[in-house]
Amino acid sequence: MITIEKQAASEIALSGMLYDKAHQAGMTLSAILEQINPTSPKEFADTGLDAFGRQLQRCGIVLKNDPANGIYASQGKLFFQSNVPESRILFPEYINRRINAALIARGDFLDQYIVSEWQYAQVPAFRSLYLDDTALGRKLGRRAEGAAPRIFKASWSEKHVHTEDLALEVDMSYEFIQEVSLNILDVLLTRVAMQRSLDELAEAVYVIKNGDGSGKESSGAYVDNLSDMGVTTPEGMESLQFKPYIKWQSQFYPYKMTAAIGAIEDLVDFYTMTTPTDTTYALMNTFIEASAVGGKPVFADSPFGPVVLVPFADSDILDADSILGIDKTFGIIGHRDTAIPLTETDRMIREKWQIFVISNKLGFSNLFRLATRELNGDA
Repeated sequence: MITIEKQAASEIALSGMLYDKAHQAGMTLSAILEQINPTSPKEFADTGLDAFGRQLQRCGIVLKNDPANGIYASQGKLFFQSNVPESRILFPEYINRRINAALIARGDFLDQYIVSEWQYAQVPAFRSLYLDDTALGRKLGRRAEGAAPRIFKASWSEKHVHTEDLALEVDMSYEFIQEVSLNILDVLLTRVAMQRSLDELAEAVYVIKNGDGSGKESSGAYVDNLSDMGVTTPEGMESLQFKPYIKWQSQFYPYKMTAAIGAIEDLVDFYTMTTPTDTTYALMNTFIEASAVGGKPVFADSPFGPVVLVPFADSDILDADSILGIDKTFGIIGHRDTAIPLTETDRMIREKWQIFVISNKLGFSNLFRLATRELNGDA
């Protein structure tokens, strides 16, 4: 049991022991600072600072430019002030917060087709869910008097989720960090987060396609061939037409496809499929302004709703002439440990490094198999 004593922001003793205490409690440094020095709703509304932000302010560290008020972002050297040695303690958490904030803010890939579960350090191994999603269980209709209700079974899988550490080595020397402006460093860390998203996308697509290894969903997404949709020749995604596409989308019922993942060439063929010209359905393939959809290409006014296109280039995981469709609400769960390892945290505080490592331990588990399908270009 970790004892937390409330303190004013200026009284908190910043030391590496706080990271030890945070890991023992299964928290981030930000979370444990928040328990020590809680932020009231009014205080946050007035200043925009949480407990970690108040520690940055205490050390005179400014993260962003505010030219209207003549305030500019600090250089990284303010994390390593000889006259304020405790400022070093904040640097690993600053890195961690910027990476995770960028992942959440951008969300180009995973939030389009994933339910996420974020955990922190020293947690039990992630576990998959076992959900009974049979057609009989979903069957509609009136229940006869006295008959037992239909059962929806939810429980934990017997097996733990397989996790990978998709760690990134960041080659930014101590000397570089000291001189760079923090608003520039923020951009660089956002690019690091983007690379993490790309790595995570590959891991997620592998699990969607092949299953999560839990036993229940081991066979992965259902595979439909173009020939199953009525396309017989020639082969390739360029042969897809609107009617077979609608038929394929219908296979997702009671779910609906909200994202399509594939190679750029296949997505282009998918997006430019032959559509009717003599019915109102000709309007369904109309482009709409990027600003209306957050800059992401979609099908406008499809009978089944918009579909986000997610480019994916690794043909070793997803074959060419294949499109992976998923209902982002029901298809897959991501499990993430958001901690920086204590050994790396300690090194970032105490040493002059050339490279530091951003850990990225995560895994995926399939939720409802019927919510994921692969369309193979074979005719």
